[in-house]
Amino acid sequence: GEIVYRRGRGADGLSACASFHESLSEEIWHLTQCGQEMKYELHTPCEWLRPYVRHLVISETGGASEYPILPDTALVMGFQYAGKLAYLQDADVHPLASAGITGLLDQYRLFHNGAVTGSVLVVFREMGLAAFVRQPAHELFDLSVSLEHLFSRQAISDTQERLAEAADDRERLEVVERFLLDELRPVDEIGRAHV
Repeated sequence: GEIVYRRGRGADGLSACASFHESLSEEIWHLTQCGQEMKYELHTPCEWLRPYVRHLVISETGGASEYPILPDTALVMGFQYAGKLAYLQDADVHPLASAGITGLLDQYRLFHNGAVTGSVLVVFREMGLAAFVRQPAHELFDLSVSLEHLFSRQAISDTQERLAEAADDRERLEVVERFLLDELRPVDEIGRAHV
């Protein structure tokens, strides 16, 4: 089917740190495929997260679809606020946790989303995850796991509850940034190599 791309620029900086840094622009991509609207918005994280987080993403789809994710140098954390996601492997469907992380992949992975899916994604810089957890990132290689393996169940539950109450994308991004700021380890624990 025909794919139509619309690209624009927003003017607002979005974050729990909005009072601490200047307003930042974001890339906004809206795609239409086979009559189905999709949104993929890149947002610059607040100043304190920028050394560790490449960008935050609001990703929304208007209907069920499958799409490949190609190998990259970034780990991706996701919080779903609508719908369900899964990945397909050897004809098996593996449902993803509503709050999870995917490690580095050495081959493409096919993902499937249900109808009307919305997620806030955190795309880490190389070594960026080390600023938030002690577990080495290589242990997540080729895995998609629940965030409960890395963070407290209460912190995840509180974040998901706040996401459910969020009125718009700005509030959703603020909720996820607040989670990251709360989990940020002291600089002396992270080490100079990770900054």
